[in-house]
Amino acid sequence: KYINTPNSLIYDKSRVIYGLDKAKLAIKKNNLCILVEGQTDVIMSHQAGFSNVVASSGTALTEDQLKIIKRYTENLATAFDMDSAGQTATKRGLDLAIQYGFETKVISLPDNQDPADCLLKSDSIWPKAVNQAQGLIDFYFTDVFSKNNCQTVEGKKEIAKNLLPVLKKIPHKVVQAHWIQELARRLKVQESVLVEEISKIKENYINSQTVNKNNPSKDNKKICDLEEYALGLVLANPVNFCQCKDEPCYLFNNPEIKEIFRILKKNKDGQINLDNCRKVLPADLAQRLDYLVFKAEAQQNLVDQFEPEKEIQFCFNQLKKRHLHEKLSQLSSAISQAENDGDKTNLKKLTEEFNKLTKQII
Repeated sequence: KYINTPNSLIYDKSRVIYGLDKAKLAIKKNNLCILVEGQTDVIMSHQAGFSNVVASSGTALTEDQLKIIKRYTENLATAFDMDSAGQTATKRGLDLAIQYGFETKVISLPDNQDPADCLLKSDSIWPKAVNQAQGLIDFYFTDVFSKNNCQTVEGKKEIAKNLLPVLKKIPHKVVQAHWIQELARRLKVQESVLVEEISKIKENYINSQTVNKNNPSKDNKKICDLEEYALGLVLANPVNFCQCKDEPCYLFNNPEIKEIFRILKKNKDGQINLDNCRKVLPADLAQRLDYLVFKAEAQQNLVDQFEPEKEIQFCFNQLKKRHLHEKLSQLSSAISQAENDGDKTNLKKLTEEFNKLTKQII
């Protein structure tokens, strides 16, 4: 069907939605994205007239894929294989979809078939299954209640254990309240008991802006990514180099990135010629330059109506803020040392410099 290659710059499965180029207009028109597992399922569905079908190229639905889909619709229906592994992947992916505010449904197919199998056997099975797609929370309720006895104490405990974390993630409080009420009715317990239990569950919502303070290595990777992305954008959009050619080299911590930027700045006319750059750079840096260009272009292709000028400005502003924060951290340490030493003259000088830098950040 297809070669399942490892992730690379050319093909990162977690960031690719197969068939989106053919399906995006139909997704907008129908206000629904049907997500299947395999490429063959997409091809067969399109041949059968279902043009709003795309594939995740695997069982794990990722944040990056959901962000892309949300550009076209907030209605999502999935049709993954419903074996135990498929159910786990479906639930994990749809948990993410809940947090992103998608209206989600699950398409169930007979005998654990995939869409391609259904379409080969009959033209009617797949469209009927799409029309009868079950709401996500309904799917969870059906699945969990079918596996546990709601008449026993242990069964009720297990049902609540599985469903309450899902209900916790529903962003709309009215919808959440409806399902808590429904769960209380079916378990024959008071709503207040479920509300109390759900309040104890630790939230695990997605927040791409949260810095992981307990894992400095992740922060260092983000810093490295920012430097690579900023320079890559400049190299991939040479006409915009003029807007950052006067920026200082010290904004970059990575020595290779800094050296490439320093050489670029030597060009007095403010223009970039990649071929000339490759000639003057050492072989290892020339290779790094090509990598940065390719990586930046790959990022740009994921975004509709990409504006390189604004993106470059944003990146360099972030680099400047980072540099100022680093300086403030150094000054803070120096101020503490001056206080301990009783050096009032140096303390006054350092404090004034600290205040000056703080105003620049604000």
